[in-house]
Amino acid sequence: MRNKKVILFLFSLLTSVYVRAGETEVLNLPAVVQAVLKASPELEGANAKIAAARGSENEAKAQDLPNLSATSLMTRGNDPVYAFGSLLNQRAFTAQDFNLGALNYPGYVNNIDTALQLSVPVFSGFQIESMKRAGKLGLKLSQRQKEALAQNLRFEAVEGYLQILLDRQMLKELSLRVKSSEKKIADSKSLKNKGLILGSDFYAAEAIEGGLEARLIQSQKLLEEARWQLMNLMATDQENWDLKGELTPTVYVVENPIQLFEEALNHRPELQGARLGRSIAEVLHQKEKMSLLPQVQAFATLDSNTSGAGPLASDKMMGLAAQFPIADPSYFARKSVALAKVQEASSQEKSLERKIHAQVIETFEGYQGAALALPVLTQTLKRAQKALKLVGPLYREGRQSIVEALRAEEGETLAQKALLQDSFGVHAGYARILLSVGDLKASGIEEIERRLETENK
Repeated sequence: MRNKKVILFLFSLLTSVYVRAGETEVLNLPAVVQAVLKASPELEGANAKIAAARGSENEAKAQDLPNLSATSLMTRGNDPVYAFGSLLNQRAFTAQDFNLGALNYPGYVNNIDTALQLSVPVFSGFQIESMKRAGKLGLKLSQRQKEALAQNLRFEAVEGYLQILLDRQMLKELSLRVKSSEKKIADSKSLKNKGLILGSDFYAAEAIEGGLEARLIQSQKLLEEARWQLMNLMATDQENWDLKGELTPTVYVVENPIQLFEEALNHRPELQGARLGRSIAEVLHQKEKMSLLPQVQAFATLDSNTSGAGPLASDKMMGLAAQFPIADPSYFARKSVALAKVQEASSQEKSLERKIHAQVIETFEGYQGAALALPVLTQTLKRAQKALKLVGPLYREGRQSIVEALRAEEGETLAQKALLQDSFGVHAGYARILLSVGDLKASGIEEIERRLETENK
């Protein structure tokens, strides 16, 4: 009786949560993927990195533009040279200021020196050009990093979605098998009491039914865990939702490993990012190599001086300023560091190519294993279902023992589980192949969605 109550409770819970679709929000795969992407704090961080990279690029571009600056200096002193020069700059020098006494002891002089300077880079020794190129590459790198993160999140969403479908269908199957087994046990109990069924057979059958009940309880908990994991990805505490679709045996058209690897070389965002990282290192290495070149700026200055009480006198000056780094002790060290970073980035790119190659082979073989096993497992399930169908009349006629009847129930359950798990492997394996080649985007998500049942059973 206790076991019966447990089964009835689990079955009622299953029907109340997953059958009453009118009271739940039914989500499809693209909607779940979008919810996961929208809720991801990692993607928010990636967007911030893109904004920072764009700012760095704009900063590098701005170095090529004219620069306007203003300075103001207020001074007071009685130094003879200072006083003489300040009076000249203020156009306030008089004949009495030529007296020896006034020259030697001028007294305190106030001066407000205000300058406005415009400078324009003429030749930066290719330093500004290098920083602009590095900034542009850095922006592309941050965008590739975001895309790689987004594709990994899409895969997590797809895998979580498929896991719920698997656990839900397995829970439904186990509920049916337990209910059917329980009825057979109840029917055979009176026969056992009359001595028409061996006690050992009856207890062996009860053991099989107990195993199915335990799997049902475990299956319920697995489904709850899968739902919570997906809720965590979607950053929601809303529990009144269900997923659209069911796992069905199907296969996808995939290319051979050579073609997949070629596609990965062209589309994998992590590899594109590694190439961009190497390019940035090469640009910065070239920048250091050219750091001994002269840098030239054109400038124009408007300078005004006044004592505060007198009129404002202004002076104008323009010209070219060149800087020649004749001896820079850190030049060779900087160049050596930059070259080492190029070599490091190149090594990382090659290492990533090898890892991606291995991932492509692994995902392809894993998918192929699941796809090739589908016909065998489908046929196995049909045979198990046929055996279960045939054992009923034979058992009722006394030509099969209760043990054989329960074994048929268990066999059908195991065959169904194997087929569902393999179907999960096909769908998830296809998503993993798309991820391995860098093409897990909206079109791939929609393809998987089309392969799933469009209505919940």
